[in-house]
Amino acid sequence: MMQNWMKWMAACVALLAPPVLAQSPAQEVSVGTTSVYYASFYSRSPTVLTAEVAYNRALASEGFWSRVRVGGGLRGGLPSSLRSLPLELYVQARLTARLGIWEGAAGPEVGVSGLSGLYPLLGDNDAGQQEAALVGPAYFGFGAAPLRFHLGRVLLSAMEFNLAASGPPMGSASVIRVTLLRLGVSL
Repeated sequence: MMQNWMKWMAACVALLAPPVLAQSPAQEVSVGTTSVYYASFYSRSPTVLTAEVAYNRALASEGFWSRVRVGGGLRGGLPSSLRSLPLELYVQARLTARLGIWEGAAGPEVGVSGLSGLYPLLGDNDAGQQEAALVGPAYFGFGAAPLRFHLGRVLLSAMEFNLAASGPPMGSASVIRVTLLRLGVSL
């Protein structure tokens, strides 16, 4: 019984991690759909659905640094009466872990956003107006992509999340970004 179980596990590992697929691609270009939401104690923003284009590359072709990816991208939403420039420009670094077709990624992100407008929850709330005035365009956060898969040269990722802080002291507002779906290609 134990030998059958061990053989079955060895066969699964062999299928999940063939040597050809174990290498991370050196460069990737991807497009995706991301929802962005800003909130503070007294204020919030409407959730904005954005389209995203991104590029990233490995720092080395082998060894530990091949698992570190750096890149950046641009997110853009539809203009609304509350926002003049619904764009975000960001750079990020990600540490990746690969097992077969799965490649999880996590790391910091810093950027500038035009989606950072906050609106008081209680109408003309003075505290909400003061909070909204403190929130600036810069943000710093941490993101993770636990459902990221490479199928040959094609990248498919879902439910990536990023939690960030925005404002002059990097804490006036919280930012939640969820990349619903990302599709990319290795170069």
